[in-house]
Amino acid sequence: MRLKQTCTTTGLPAPYLDPRTGMPFATVRASEVLTHLLNHEGVWSGGWGAISRGSERT
Repeated sequence: MRLKQTCTTTGLPAPYLDPRTGMPFATVRASEVLTHLLNHEGVWSGGWGAISRGSERT
């Protein structure tokens, strides 16, 4: 039995594991965020203390 894991992006219960990293994720959007990070498409925002997608608005 696998331990219940939490998605690091959403904080939701994570029923899926990314096959490239083994990181748990909960939604399609969370998987997309992992993909962008793996592709080095994020920019560190010191003001937010987080990685953002650069100039793209959500």
